[in-house]
Amino acid sequence: MLGLFSSRSHRDAQEYAKELRRGLRESARHGRGRLHELGVSASDGAHRVGHRIEDGSRRAWELTEESAREIDDRVHDNPWPYIAAGTALGLAIGYMLGRR
Repeated sequence: MLGLFSSRSHRDAQEYAKELRRGLRESARHGRGRLHELGVSASDGAHRVGHRIEDGSRRAWELTEESAREIDDRVHDNPWPYIAAGTALGLAIGYMLGRR
């Protein structure tokens, strides 16, 4: 080859380019593998959080049901205080809305 590069320099440049391409391919392969690992890790974390939310939601529902049953039992045992409180609350709200 005539010109700026001798044939040895040209071969050295080609070898260097091949090494660069190999390095790029290997880096890309490594990057894809790492990205896959991160995706799996994020997916596992999301599943764990989802299960915790489900458990918390279920527990909150159970406590709400339990509280509602207790209130229902108390109202059935002695309804008059609850009737009085409801009446007083209704009168107070009615009075406030009537003043507008």
